[in-house]
Amino acid sequence: MIPKKSFLSLCAVSACFLIAPSVMAGSTAPSLKPVLAGKLHALEDTGFSESRLGPKWQAVKGEWKIEDGKLSGKELKSDKHAAVLNLNIPNKDLVIEFDFTVEAGKMFSLSFNKKQGHLWRLKADEKGFALVKDKDKKDPKSRPQVISTASPGLEVGKTYRLQTEFKGDEILIRSVDGSFKLGGRHPEFNQAKPNIRFVFTGESLAIDNLKVWELK
Repeated sequence: MIPKKSFLSLCAVSACFLIAPSVMAGSTAPSLKPVLAGKLHALEDTGFSESRLGPKWQAVKGEWKIEDGKLSGKELKSDKHAAVLNLNIPNKDLVIEFDFTVEAGKMFSLSFNKKQGHLWRLKADEKGFALVKDKDKKDPKSRPQVISTASPGLEVGKTYRLQTEFKGDEILIRSVDGSFKLGGRHPEFNQAKPNIRFVFTGESLAIDNLKVWELK
């Protein structure tokens, strides 16, 4: 016979095992603890369970739609340009997480513009992962600057959970499974950005479980 005190303790432990999974499943905390100091405020949390993209989304190039509970994107030859999708959330300092799978394609980028023109991007292709300061198109002498790189390269068919955080002039980019880590600083990073951009070259890209936090 189990003593009353031990029985109550056993029940409490059992309750923890029953409750914990549901608490964890509903958690909106980042998968990796952010490194850059600041308080997080949730801005976006979607698993793409809707039938269509909402008003915050803007398909600039390519074809983008919700398909089988995921955001699906592909390049259109008629555009003569990579597929581009904007999530119109004005931002400055953020933490963003999402799953992405290049099912058939050559390049994927998470990109941020400044008020006028390109600013920086995470570029992923068969050569590797790179944090790139974009060139200033208004300056003919400007060139892209590779701030940081990581290898091996992008694996087609593999799902990566990407976490990107940036505050001020510093950026840190990590794969939750440890596949890659890169980051760096540039004085021009420290400015407002009008949106979050997804750029893809290829036939099939899937994005899921997108979460965005403002970093204060």
